[in-house]
Amino acid sequence: MAQDVHNMDQAERKLSLETATSSPVLKAVRTVPVEKAASLETLIRGSWAPNAVYSLCRLGVPDALSDDPAAATSAADLATRLQCSGPCLLRLLRLCAAYGLLVEVDHTGKDETVEEYRAAAAVGGGSSPLGPGGHAGFATRGADADGAGSSGAAAPAYGRCTAAAAVTAGPDTAAAGGAPMRCDGDGGDLVMREEAGEQLLERAGGAGSSAAAGCPPAGKAPTPADAPRRAAAPVCRERQSGFYLTDMGLMLRESHPSQMRWLSLMLGLPGHYLSRGYLYDNVKEGRMGFEAAFGCDWYTYVASHPLEGTAFDKAMTATSAAAAQTVANAYDFSRHSTVVDVGGGQGLLMTAILHNHPGVQRGYVLELPNVVAAARRLGQRGLEKLHYVEADFFKPFPVSDVDCIVMRLVLHDWPDAEAAALLRHARGALASHGSARLVVVEAVLPELVTPGVGPATVQQLEFDMGMMLMTSGRERSLSEWETLLASAGFRIEAVMGPPQVKVTFLVAAPDRP
Repeated sequence: MAQDVHNMDQAERKLSLETATSSPVLKAVRTVPVEKAASLETLIRGSWAPNAVYSLCRLGVPDALSDDPAAATSAADLATRLQCSGPCLLRLLRLCAAYGLLVEVDHTGKDETVEEYRAAAAVGGGSSPLGPGGHAGFATRGADADGAGSSGAAAPAYGRCTAAAAVTAGPDTAAAGGAPMRCDGDGGDLVMREEAGEQLLERAGGAGSSAAAGCPPAGKAPTPADAPRRAAAPVCRERQSGFYLTDMGLMLRESHPSQMRWLSLMLGLPGHYLSRGYLYDNVKEGRMGFEAAFGCDWYTYVASHPLEGTAFDKAMTATSAAAAQTVANAYDFSRHSTVVDVGGGQGLLMTAILHNHPGVQRGYVLELPNVVAAARRLGQRGLEKLHYVEADFFKPFPVSDVDCIVMRLVLHDWPDAEAAALLRHARGALASHGSARLVVVEAVLPELVTPGVGPATVQQLEFDMGMMLMTSGRERSLSEWETLLASAGFRIEAVMGPPQVKVTFLVAAPDRP
């Protein structure tokens, strides 16, 4: 036994010596911890969810799909309707199904070949979502939708062979090294060639047309005589399954009251996703990454980009709507007769407070004049106790002697000096009696970030990166909140973290002389 242990020690020492003196490749194979490397790769790659859901909404998929399993739609039919690439759409739909937005069901009983699919599209007068020329995954490079480049000249007739094409490639395709792929009615075959290490499909321009090669003419449905050819033809992958919306996916429809579609659009538009590429510049120079990317601050930018401005405003409304009931139920607002929501937007939170706490007699929403005007246009039927007040947060509030002030996700927009000034105006508006309270609803970061923190904490820290990139504000730890509130004359008397909520409620009382 002792000899065995000695031999093992000798072997381990020899392996260690060989590893230390071996090539980098051999050293990597022997020393890299596989599980940790896989976890690190997952972390670095991150999630495609923001980009995927943005694309789903921008294409109009949620409004084009049903939530009825019996009406599940194939990627092929959906792509025809939305005028996009069928193979690419299929891959996007499958990813969104993995996110729980869609359900994919089997349509193998409805299989048809690629050529049948193209023929059906031609009969119906629609454009084939299999790409220009009707080939799965072959996009005409350098061409506009009308087949011409930006100069108006005819674009070169070649496309890129994608992984989607490889799925449908059979023994009679160029991808398999056999006969060239054919395109119905295109007057020439597609042949494979190599360019700069890539496989490209190019129009051969020969006299042999699709019909001459034994394929049915464009617009003509296959006949029984085509059966032998059909047996060898690739099955259209975009028709092998169908998709329908889940309850969560249904919320991405434009008409859904949650308005979550706008949040997905906001996060996918250039103002958000491009600025992330400037995180290095932000940290290196201490300059807001958004300004490095666009040469101005966020609010100047959205003023000249109406789609992003609309998406931002409606996304803020969407997140407020989702949080209103939770916030309203997490604190006993019925203790107070008058409640003010600073930066309350359209009044969703205040509406929830008034609805859930009938004891509140008056509710005020303090907002910028343009926001107040927009909120008033919505009407206030049934909201007689709700009052909109135009205000500049950095001047004394136009209300006074109030019992409770709520600030939800307002203070994190500002650095400490501005946030403290805003808090001092809040303190001046509170009543002098002992039950007056300030309720701050914000993320609270941990004092120390240790391995194994929960996903909510990770999301809060990621959100802090967004604040750094796009604003001068920041998220704060509990000790930082205590210091900030104390500088404005408040002391925290309660810290509440309701279950399933990613923010914390800081209930603060004004210090009295």
